[in-house]
Amino acid sequence: MIDTDGLRARLRELEEVKDVVIETGVKVNRLSKSVIYSLIRDDIETARKYIREMQDLVNKLRELIAKYQCIIITQ
Repeated sequence: MIDTDGLRARLRELEEVKDVVIETGVKVNRLSKSVIYSLIRDDIETARKYIREMQDLVNKLRELIAKYQCIIITQ
């Protein structure tokens, strides 16, 4: 017998992870634009702040990739 409740829970979990990955990617993209605009304005400190935020988000993505690696590779 198929464990439909377990399957449903796993699919819900994967859907949530997908949403987090997409949302985080959008945030990284926006921050990268902010870095560029900050550098154009010669605001180096703000650019560095945005870069640190981007690094934190990228680390979050790396953790998700490590945890869900088997799913990413098979797709």
